[in-house]
Amino acid sequence: MSSEFVSPDAISEATSKFYDQFPFPSSPLIFNLPQECDWHFCFDAVYSFCTGVHPSYRNIFEPIRILDAGCGSGVSTNCLAYFNQGAEILAVDISGGALEVAAERLRRSGCIEFVDLRFHKESLFNLSDEGLFDYINSIGVLHHLNDPSAGLKALSSLLSPSGLMHISIYSSAGRWAIQRIHRTLNMLGFSDHKADVKLARKLFENLPFDNEFRCNFKKKWFRDCQVDADFADMFLHPYETSFSLDELFELISEVDLYFAGFSNPQVWDLSRLLRGEFLERAISLSQFEQWKLIEELDTQIISFDFFLSKSPISIHEWSDDNQILNATAKINPCFPKNLLKNGSVLSNGRHLRLNPNSKKLLEAVEEAPFVTPLRSLNIGVDSSVIASLARDLQEQQVLLLLPG
Repeated sequence: MSSEFVSPDAISEATSKFYDQFPFPSSPLIFNLPQECDWHFCFDAVYSFCTGVHPSYRNIFEPIRILDAGCGSGVSTNCLAYFNQGAEILAVDISGGALEVAAERLRRSGCIEFVDLRFHKESLFNLSDEGLFDYINSIGVLHHLNDPSAGLKALSSLLSPSGLMHISIYSSAGRWAIQRIHRTLNMLGFSDHKADVKLARKLFENLPFDNEFRCNFKKKWFRDCQVDADFADMFLHPYETSFSLDELFELISEVDLYFAGFSNPQVWDLSRLLRGEFLERAISLSQFEQWKLIEELDTQIISFDFFLSKSPISIHEWSDDNQILNATAKINPCFPKNLLKNGSVLSNGRHLRLNPNSKKLLEAVEEAPFVTPLRSLNIGVDSSVIASLARDLQEQQVLLLLPG
């Protein structure tokens, strides 16, 4: 993390002006409904992922309350509105320019009609009068604060006792090359003005052909920097810090929050990096040591994306057949609608293919009322087969289960 002290007010003012010029993310304002890979914006799916059960403990007459803290140009707000229809959503940002884009995005997509939505130009430190939220989404915000710990504490004070928080914060290992370019441009006197951004792009063309940063720009960064707002956010933001895995968990501990899982679990799977004896040695390590090993091996992880809770979460296990047969089920609303039609889908970087019985079970779940126990579904197979199918679909996040 950066040790240089900068006035919090100066950082907020600079960041607000920056995003007034460059509303971020720069996704075009077109009718574009969210995709299934955005499941971490769906409270039902997130709660099931973190706890193993569907969140039907709630009073159905009370809407889910969601805070989008640092909503920027509204890409995240659009997803939250689409996947949590009927919810009460507060979307805040310190940039008035970004909020104007966000409001227009929601109007064009039509998602503004799905929820009770308010946009508010405000710092996350000034929301104490807004009550508590069931779900707080804050992507790419804390690493632009002078004191990320204070920012996380402010968010924690707004989280309900049974609520969950989704955070994305920069990884030092994945950002080191980007931060060196950032320092280079600062040393050369480049600012975040639009004219400077266009000229700064030419830095990479001026470097030798075999220069590592020129190669990185072409191979890794060019696709994400075609729009000036994206280039500026990556290389010319007025302030950013980053964390190692050790520093991240120290931050979480300081705020008395509890880690509830990475929202991109496939990235933190050792088997994608190691095989054979190396994998056997690695899986003997503790869970945290395995994550640190992945951090060392994969410098492409530019951010930590994870869930937090106010108290420790115990994950419901579905190992008992009778318990799973007494459960009721819903299909994860984030999966593409053609899953049942085609029997296969690309989900979170993996190909999910349904066998005929799994397809029958999902069709039966879709047609039956939510209060119907799985054992009451007649798909022409033994109850033990239904239990096995449901368990597999729950592990793949296709089914959201509620104990009977």
